[in-house]
Amino acid sequence: MNYQPPMGRVFAQPPLRSMPFKFSGTGWKLLRMGIFRRQPSLDFSLSSAPVQVISRTDISLKIEDELQLNLLELGQDNVTLRLDSLFSKKVKIKLDSIINFQNGYFFRDAFTLTPDSIVVFGASQMLDGISEVSTEPLKMACPETDFRKTLKLINPNPALLQFSSLQTELFLPVEQFTEKKLMLPVMVLNEQDSIQLVPATVELSCVVGVSRFNQVSASDFRVVAVFGGESGPGGVASTVPLTLVRQPEWVRSVQLSPKVVEYLIVE
Repeated sequence: MNYQPPMGRVFAQPPLRSMPFKFSGTGWKLLRMGIFRRQPSLDFSLSSAPVQVISRTDISLKIEDELQLNLLELGQDNVTLRLDSLFSKKVKIKLDSIINFQNGYFFRDAFTLTPDSIVVFGASQMLDGISEVSTEPLKMACPETDFRKTLKLINPNPALLQFSSLQTELFLPVEQFTEKKLMLPVMVLNEQDSIQLVPATVELSCVVGVSRFNQVSASDFRVVAVFGGESGPGGVASTVPLTLVRQPEWVRSVQLSPKVVEYLIVE
């Protein structure tokens, strides 16, 4: 059962797509249907009315005119179809993936999807529950070079929703990463007295892409000791934890050594 709604109208409920029926006929056409097990198909053009009924008589005439067969029995007397106005909504595409990183390779930058969003068409009540569209699942080991792949988009209800695009292209910028170490000064925040940190500098280690290894410098990071109620007698050492408040987005596995420093209140 195939239906053609008029422009600007869509199904509000999934329409009946098949129905059993018994028929009789003669000739080569009926013989071919039996030999090749071909299922007969009926096409119906719909009006813009919100509720439409295709009667047994309509189906019988279609079978006689288009299939040249005689209807003997029908699975049900009529088919009720419900239409609604066509609406559209732009939503983001969500990558459904599990990528295992190994052998020192990782993303050089964020992955991209082209397109990264699509327009979904359907009845208003159907679009209300759509906030994003997922790609087909992708599970793979991280490649060692830049990687492209076309992914299908998953339509949660193909009978009632249409997509402006059925696929998207994934691009993974990949490269080898290596460790880099830097010495950073520790900045003091909320200082109320004269503070002396021990040590005044700390070692920062991070994992960075080979192409950016020489671009990374101590000025790209900021380590602070935040004082908020710590107290200690003059000349007596106390400790304060360190916080990393700035780093490039494209570095990974950032570690400080030490993570806590001592301080002296100088009188």
